Amino acid sequence: MVVDDEPTVRYGLRNYMNWEKYGIEFSGEADDGDTALEAIEQFMPDIVLTDVRMPNMDGITLSQEIRSRYPHIKIVFVSGHDDAEYMKSAMKVSAVDYIFKPVNLQELCSVIERVVADLHAESTERRMMQDMQVKLKESMPLLREKFLMSLISDKVSQPERIRERMDFLGLQLLRAASFWVIVISVDNLADIRETRSEQDWQLLCYAVQHVCQELADHYLNGFIFEYRGEFVGILYVDTGKVSVEENSHNRSAIDNSEERLFLLASDIWLSIPKITHL
Repeated sequence: MVVDDEPTVRYGLRNYMNWEKYGIEFSGEADDGDTALEAIEQFMPDIVLTDVRMPNMDGITLSQEIRSRYPHIKIVFVSGHDDAEYMKSAMKVSAVDYIFKPVNLQELCSVIERVVADLHAESTERRMMQDMQVKLKESMPLLREKFLMSLISDKVSQPERIRERMDFLGLQLLRAASFWVIVISVDNLADIRETRSEQDWQLLCYAVQHVCQELADHYLNGFIFEYRGEFVGILYVDTGKVSVEENSHNRSAIDNSEERLFLLASDIWLSIPKITHL
């Protein structure tokens, strides 16, 4: 986008520069900072070439507004005033370059090449960050299990940062709570493993863990995860949690935490054989 109060300058920049050569689509023009802001909001350009001195809103003020609202936009000043103070102001608003009038086409091409290269580099970096965020989200269950395993194996690095790591991993474990660690072993696990394909085995492990987690969520709070061929649970009671569901054991009537733990163990003992014999 070009912003200049001189029609001949806007015409020249629009028509004498081969924007398509640099993969740029000319999105519009404005004769003042005020109208430029409206056009920027509408077209959201990547690059703004703006004059410095204009009647209502000058280029410095416009650039400050752009930097505040749209920090990704690249700003290039185009001015006929060789003024050191304006140059300093341009640098303060992080303008990428400053071109004097009359505009030298070769100089303008060099500036645009640098700006386009910067835009491509930033776009590549954003895509990489997005890809990393997706991969991090996909690996979150594994990272949670790794952290929980470190808790029970006494291999927690930087224990003073445990709360920060739990928040990052989305693990809601209360500080002021009584915890239990339970171990769930499946009978004849080695024999069951021999009779299953790798896919069936992984599905079986997932089913066991999923059922145990559902039962744990019903009676208590905490997390169930696989550890060295067994299933481990780190469980606790949240006294502020109110049950919204009742089953045959009538959880709302269970006040004793140890009784809840016993009922959980009983249900797991009854449920696991049904899964492993499928």
